[in-house]
Amino acid sequence: MAPNKSLLSKLASALKVARDDVESLRDRRLQILEQMEAIRNAPVTHEEIARRVDRALEQATHTARDWSNIAGLASPEPTRLDLGSAFRHEPLGTLCLLGLGDTMRASLIAQASASASGKPVDAAVRDAELEKLKGELEDAERAEESLLRDAEAAGTPIPRRRDADPAIYLAEEV
Repeated sequence: MAPNKSLLSKLASALKVARDDVESLRDRRLQILEQMEAIRNAPVTHEEIARRVDRALEQATHTARDWSNIAGLASPEPTRLDLGSAFRHEPLGTLCLLGLGDTMRASLIAQASASASGKPVDAAVRDAELEKLKGELEDAERAEESLLRDAEAAGTPIPRRRDADPAIYLAEEV
């Protein structure tokens, strides 16, 4: 008995649709990954830059204060001020000790802000957007796995991606 050409044509057509659907989901997955990467790499806000600069200057000043022995000047038995050691170990902090902290703060914030390319993203917004996209990514991967399983059940398996999430493709239900 010769195969029915109409039936073979319908099977080939169904397989093409399934492959196209899988490819569409894979494309969507790549778009989501690109969006996640863009959000991860987006610059921080001006306020966050200022907090980071403040934290760095505070830490540097603390370290320089320890190396300089400034506290020794206030002790009953004064000890030698050692700005040279402080400067060798923490030049930025030493300059802050000498009263240049505000000038350096303003300069560092301005330079960091100017070097940022792209629209700044607040940390809370970044986290929320990444969490939303993570859910979309999982949905796309689950839909892809469902299509792959349907194709396998129909006797026309479509290969999985090498980077498919094992938690999804090993799950009993997707």
